[in-house]
Amino acid sequence: MRVMLICGTLYAGFWFQFVIGFLYNMPALHTLSGGLWYAPDFMFYLRTPGCFPFSTAGNFVFYSTLGSALAAFFGWMSTRNVAGKWRMRLAVTLFIAIPLGWSIAAYRAEEAAWADGLDGRIAQTRQMWRWSAEMDDDEIRLRRYRLEVERLEKIRETREWVAPKTLW
Repeated sequence: MRVMLICGTLYAGFWFQFVIGFLYNMPALHTLSGGLWYAPDFMFYLRTPGCFPFSTAGNFVFYSTLGSALAAFFGWMSTRNVAGKWRMRLAVTLFIAIPLGWSIAAYRAEEAAWADGLDGRIAQTRQMWRWSAEMDDDEIRLRRYRLEVERLEKIRETREWVAPKTLW
């Protein structure tokens, strides 16, 4: 029963990563397909504010590694004197490989995200800025596009970003 609980917890961690990765264009699939899948969103690799100043991908690798180490330890200890212990240990090992492999594959897609995603977003924002200037839009909209381009270029230079403080 403990082994099933451990495997279920590891699978739930994988499912959580999968759902979050779906929002960011499946970064792990980009790595696993050898670059044939679409490049992930660069926002997945920006630093997040909080206790652990890693990116979302870095947090997933950290939590997957920690969870896998704990699962291996508790899986080994709970099957010490049990018949069929190697089958249970193999099951735990397979369920360790799923979330850990998925998070590492998502982490490895970072270069494609920066190369494709950020430059494309900068180009798109500049195009919107030009169109807005041609249509003689108000100054507020022009200023917003200019600030967005400057923010994205700063991110490209430093590759580090913390979410700006909001009014709420």
